[in-house]
Amino acid sequence: MNLSESYKKRLSELAGTKLLTESSVVKDRLNALTFKNDVESIGGKLYAVGGINRDEILGKPSKDLDILITGVPLDRLEHILVKHGKVKEVGKSFGIIKFVPFGETEDIDIAIPRTEKSIGTGHQGFEVTSDHTLPIEDDLARRDFSLNSLAQDSEGNIIDPFGGLEDIKNKIIRVTNEKSFGDDALRMLRAVSFSARFGFTIEPNTMTLIKMNAHKIKEISPERYLIEFDKIIKKGDIQYGMDVLIGSGLFKEMFGFDYVGDKNFSKVKIMADLMYKLLENSGNLASSFYKNKWKGETNVENQIKALELQEKLTGDKLEDRKIVQKILNISPNIEDCGLLKDNTKTIIKIFVDNSYPLNIKNLDINGNDLMAMGFKKEEIGKNNILIMQAVLSDEIPNKKEDIMKFIEEINKKPENPEQNIENEPSGKPSVYLDSKDNINSITEARKVVRNILLEFEKNKTLKSILDSDEAYLILDSSKATGTMWTQGGCAILAFALSKVYGYPVYVIYDNGFNQADHFVVKTPRNTFVDYRGETKDIINKFKEDEMLWKKDFSLVPYKTGMNMSDIVIDEKASDKLAELIKNKMK
Repeated sequence: MNLSESYKKRLSELAGTKLLTESSVVKDRLNALTFKNDVESIGGKLYAVGGINRDEILGKPSKDLDILITGVPLDRLEHILVKHGKVKEVGKSFGIIKFVPFGETEDIDIAIPRTEKSIGTGHQGFEVTSDHTLPIEDDLARRDFSLNSLAQDSEGNIIDPFGGLEDIKNKIIRVTNEKSFGDDALRMLRAVSFSARFGFTIEPNTMTLIKMNAHKIKEISPERYLIEFDKIIKKGDIQYGMDVLIGSGLFKEMFGFDYVGDKNFSKVKIMADLMYKLLENSGNLASSFYKNKWKGETNVENQIKALELQEKLTGDKLEDRKIVQKILNISPNIEDCGLLKDNTKTIIKIFVDNSYPLNIKNLDINGNDLMAMGFKKEEIGKNNILIMQAVLSDEIPNKKEDIMKFIEEINKKPENPEQNIENEPSGKPSVYLDSKDNINSITEARKVVRNILLEFEKNKTLKSILDSDEAYLILDSSKATGTMWTQGGCAILAFALSKVYGYPVYVIYDNGFNQADHFVVKTPRNTFVDYRGETKDIINKFKEDEMLWKKDFSLVPYKTGMNMSDIVIDEKASDKLAELIKNKMK
């Protein structure tokens, strides 16, 4: 239908639009089609349909051009099109031809008028009838919303049987017919998507229909609504979109639970952010949904795993860099995530800027180099681990010459690795400081600890560390994960064992991290048992009584000559544990 003067005036009032009859890109694209004259010469009529008209009115660019042609049977239309480009058979049974003009690479969907009859559920549960004699209004009636039920001919005339222009002017999402959501449940999610992307409001009757039909969204595969989620996140207002999804009941039907977490979605930038936030705040139900329904979305899954790993960052330089290694290996583009924490970004930046190795292959030495130095094949793995730790902790640079010196030094067999320990007064703790003022002590102490650790790695059990009747128990506080392995917990256990057996506690104190790295205590082999359970129980008990250690090692400032008396340990806790250990030995 031609635009009247009054209708032109009303159209010109639309914010950010222009009179389509006077300067329409869509009209120009229709007239540029090489097959247009052939179609019109046999009584056909060309229309641009779908989102391209909506986007032009809103002043948004649109690449897709969907064509509807009335008055020409599909077979005859195909005969015309093959003279102007390549015709693909896909969709022909639904009255659609995919057409690529000569010299072009993009498909154009060309259809004749269609009607749809629901015969089942989902977007495939339709019986589609195509008929070139149908009026265009019948075809527009099957579309989802009024703003998408527009057509434009080659003269720039607008066909608008459902008030789409007025709804665009008033920024309203209105369903074309009340059966629309029942016919295709995905349209409910598309309503939310359009609303979030264009800043439109879902009008009351349409929202009521969404709430009434929300349960039908479960008929849709997650792959389909993942596309709409992605549009909301990348092109729309995610906060508004999530508010509507939760308020309409769609969220509960899709995910199987009511969302009760933090409703601030402002930092969500990509799908992984959204899924991580849902997993984080909604527990096992969300996790189960993700694993069972969205399995196969590898990129999203890896980004979620990487976001989860950042929760393990503790401030320990070495351990944090190991975690960043994992994060970057799992998801190299993790910095695209809006939920990446500032401290994580800082650690990642330091890691990347300083070119720390992402894996063993990035070390400036390989297995052949180590074998040339005399190492056996089975020794390469454990040495690579020690090299990587030394590089990540800035003990050595990732340079072949430095690595070779380092690996030679730590693999030297000390003449008597226990010499310094035996000369210490029994029962008195020794602190080895990681500082230039005491380099001899730290070197000797590290030889003892590394020797034991290497043996432990090889034998896989503390019970087979040494052939003598005594063994060393290594308490590694740098790997603190949970109540037992806090530095205070390690110290209490070390002190308890010292009181039971009368041996000193040896502490490797890392000044670089300003904390105790390892506690070493000698224990008789034949009475060695795993004391972690008792220690955890005691720590929990003393926590209840608020009588646990008063100061964490990481808070103790470094000073030359520091010894264990500078660190407050709860004597009652270690005494109680010592008593339990003695009882267990009986």
